Amino acid sequence: MELLKKEKFNRLVEGKEVELYTLCNNKGCVAQFSNYGGRWLAMWVPDSHGNMGDVILGFDTLDGYLNATEQYYGAIVGRVCGRIGKGIFKLNNVPYQLAKNDGFCNLKKNHLHGGTHGFSFQVWDGKTGKCESGEDTLEFTYFSRDGEEGYPGNLQVKVTYTFTNENEIKIDYSESISAIKNCIC
Repeated sequence: MELLKKEKFNRLVEGKEVELYTLCNNKGCVAQFSNYGGRWLAMWVPDSHGNMGDVILGFDTLDGYLNATEQYYGAIVGRVCGRIGKGIFKLNNVPYQLAKNDGFCNLKKNHLHGGTHGFSFQVWDGKTGKCESGEDTLEFTYFSRDGEEGYPGNLQVKVTYTFTNENEIKIDYSESISAIKNCIC
């Protein structure tokens, strides 16, 4: 089992330090993540013969993710997952124009996965720890400011990965939103 190497991920992206995080369980399995996009990079688990293998599709370096044609490998997407037609939505009868970053033949018609600089392209804050049962956890947090990619309101996002002793990754998402402009509450 050859794990991803820290030196191939640790560097600055838009002034923030990108890091590699490694979680282990009591069965000797390993999961690796990066705070660039909150990405799940690798998961080393045994096959039916007990041989360890990485079962996550991705790259061995940060440059692989930065230069990929498909930019969402293993990433947290948002503020929305999927497409918003013509990049427009209404909230409380107020229209919001979002970044257009999806379409056919290079015609960018729709909003996809949070936009051109959505959650997938941000450097999240990360910290490792242990849950109550003693299993490894990784918590990523990101603060999305009002107006980012055209979205209204500040949004604090937290994603927690827990690597269980049953070789599971549990993912918990939470958020809180504040200061929506023109909100009629």
